[in-house]
Amino acid sequence: MTTTRLSQHRICLTVQGTVQGVGFRPFVYQLATELDLAGGVKNTAQGAVIEIEGSEATLGLFVQRLQAELPPPRSDSDLDAPITPRPGFKAFSDLAV
Repeated sequence: MTTTRLSQHRICLTVQGTVQGVGFRPFVYQLATELDLAGGVKNTAQGAVIEIEGSEATLGLFVQRLQAELPPPRSDSDLDAPITPRPGFKAFSDLAV
């Protein structure tokens, strides 16, 4: 069975706290690719921004695992971002490059 991009959804998360120099982007990349999600992650002045696409169920699993497996210090106050239908990414990448 082939999943079409039409059934894909997008979520944009901001993770605040110490995210630079602690392996955060590689952690997000590994988790996203393990779950076969597309999108990217980049550091900003507000924290790390993750834009990611996949099925609604897989996005929910990504957020669950991100919260459960990411070591502190960080604040996950912005991890309740809505999942919206907006496909467009083809793979996962580091948006900071």
